[in-house]
Amino acid sequence: MDLYKHLLFRRGYLITNVRLNTLDHPSAGYLQERYKKIDVASFYIYFHSELDIATYRGQGTEIVILGTILDPINNVICRNKIAQQLHDAYIQSDDTFFYYLDNLSGRFLILVASQSRHFVLQDAAGNRTAFYSKSLDHFFISSHAQIIADINKYSVPGERKNFIQHMGAGNGRALRHFPGLLTPYCEISMLTPNTYLNIDDFSVQRFFPRQEIKREKFSPVFIDELSELFTQQITLLSQKFKLSVSVTGGTDSRLTLASTKHLKDDIFYFTYRFSISHVLDALLAQKMCNRLGVDHHLIEGKNWVSDKNEAAFLDIFHKNTAYMRAGIQGLVTKKLLESLPTNSLHIKSNVSEIVRARYRRSAYLAPQKEVAPQILSQFYGIYPRSKFCINGFKEFIETTHLTRASIFNYDYFDLFLWEHRMGCWQSLAILDSDMAHDTYILYNNRTILKKMLSVDFRHRATDGLHRKLIKNLWPEVLQDPINPWKKEKG
Repeated sequence: MDLYKHLLFRRGYLITNVRLNTLDHPSAGYLQERYKKIDVASFYIYFHSELDIATYRGQGTEIVILGTILDPINNVICRNKIAQQLHDAYIQSDDTFFYYLDNLSGRFLILVASQSRHFVLQDAAGNRTAFYSKSLDHFFISSHAQIIADINKYSVPGERKNFIQHMGAGNGRALRHFPGLLTPYCEISMLTPNTYLNIDDFSVQRFFPRQEIKREKFSPVFIDELSELFTQQITLLSQKFKLSVSVTGGTDSRLTLASTKHLKDDIFYFTYRFSISHVLDALLAQKMCNRLGVDHHLIEGKNWVSDKNEAAFLDIFHKNTAYMRAGIQGLVTKKLLESLPTNSLHIKSNVSEIVRARYRRSAYLAPQKEVAPQILSQFYGIYPRSKFCINGFKEFIETTHLTRASIFNYDYFDLFLWEHRMGCWQSLAILDSDMAHDTYILYNNRTILKKMLSVDFRHRATDGLHRKLIKNLWPEVLQDPINPWKKEKG
């Protein structure tokens, strides 16, 4: 384990009201040794040296940003300027603050410490994980559930230990996230997108949606506006990072690829292949990139442990992910650590699933006034009829206030996919790779998601919207068929 110990809790953070030097656990000592510390209000913020931070203080209010953040609407990548703008917006009103927050892209956590309240919230899709727990007068908010569990000496109860075993690598599943807000530890929960955690009373409050969504016409002007928001992010990021873009044969990935056309000679494009199921996708991605004239790299690996080094890496990987993730994900992370340019920012293409009406098209749905936790458990799909899962989603609805009355005219199941599938599964998938690289997703911006959700259902439920955007940005990207093997199977 010592060989990779420096990767333990990499790019992580801990916000608490307890000094680590008062806690008796090796992980507390490790964080003191490896993490930096700042004091905000009566809190202590510990953070890894590779995690960006920005602060701004004035008029009795302090803003702290942890992680990568930019404002493509106003063409700003300086995190200190964004911290000041968030502060000024908050001083004006809650509405002004949250509307400005909608403009922001990245993978970040924001702490607001004012005279009246203290709270934390995440980026639009919750890509920067936030686990939280309270014990007596002590609270803990962290990127890693295991940090909180270690320093509080929490243990995994039998029911949850069995659940991890049943949904784990033993039955071929890599979809290892818990139902609702649950984690392996009864004392620890996950914060999800569109809500914030009030530190003062440890309540979860919903701040989005705030009004009805306006339906947009599928016009050239609309497509141009959205296209600009994608390319602007690539332009801003290239000023600060070496970019690595993963490429597949799917539409979401192609839109990301199309957004990079103006800087294609400066980007590391790659596809990884770790199993038979990846072969066709990798070959198509390679063919597509070659035809487009971009330098493509095929990263190949295996899905089994073959030496002590890999086993040692997986020991750290599993601890980083609180033992919720399958070992194959750890092997992928190790290979990316060895293969991607040093300190590059990985541009992924998830989050776009939110706008595809995936759940709305499901046979599980039936007209009803309010959504039952049993239906959400069906979408989750792992032992959906178990009391453990159903009760998990009952708590999810109650805690996040995800009710039809709270979401205006947004589709309930679009928001559920946004907040649970993306907020839990996807955020954990990104946490997997923090040992290797930081991650950024172009779709992860609330203004962009609102625009995409405003389009008529028939354009969202198909590839219509994505194809229009790709055609506008780099039409040659569409010359190769999209995931043709899926059509063959169907």
